[in-house]
Amino acid sequence: ALWLALLAWLLFQRFGHVAQVLERRSAAGLGASLLNYLYYFEMFVFLVPYVLTLPVFVFLVVGLVRGPESDKARGREPMPLRLLFLYAAVAILAAQSVFQSFQCRYLLPLLPLALTCAGAGMARMEGYLAGRGRRGHLLLLGLTALTVVWSLAFALASVFLQRGAFEDIYAAGRAIARMEHLAPDAAVYSNEEYKPGMAGIKLAYAARRPVRLIPEWPAL
Repeated sequence: ALWLALLAWLLFQRFGHVAQVLERRSAAGLGASLLNYLYYFEMFVFLVPYVLTLPVFVFLVVGLVRGPESDKARGREPMPLRLLFLYAAVAILAAQSVFQSFQCRYLLPLLPLALTCAGAGMARMEGYLAGRGRRGHLLLLGLTALTVVWSLAFALASVFLQRGAFEDIYAAGRAIARMEHLAPDAAVYSNEEYKPGMAGIKLAYAARRPVRLIPEWPAL
């Protein structure tokens, strides 16, 4: 229900990135803009197996193709979560392609649905391999261990190997914060600019004081 109410939520909250979408349109016209959107969409699709990790992605594909086990004995069919996932995936990928900001964190809303479908796929593979005797059980155990180890290793690598991102900016900010002789109203300048009106946000966070953008040299 929350996914289906997305349009109503957007109308109520107002979509805040319209200006950025308009700014990022190609000056070459509608055709070039649509081609850019296609490139972003394609890159996001290629990123999905990397974000989920390859073993989980394989389970996801099996779950999307085969679906969950249905409880036919009680006359009940499973809810079409596969269709909900595909709808949400296309909607989010299309929106982010138009927004043209290539960051994998924008795929996080899909994670619960993706893991649910992957769980269905894993259950399907378990049912298939369980009927293949001892070799099937060993293969299932190996796949499960590979999934856990791969996902854990990828998560730990992301945490520890990316800790240095923007470390030079944060180190400078911490050094400024330790300067006891620096007056509270002393001007701190930086060339860090996220977008107009948002200068030095990382440095300001680490230094605990406002930061100004270094002014451009006047044209000679």
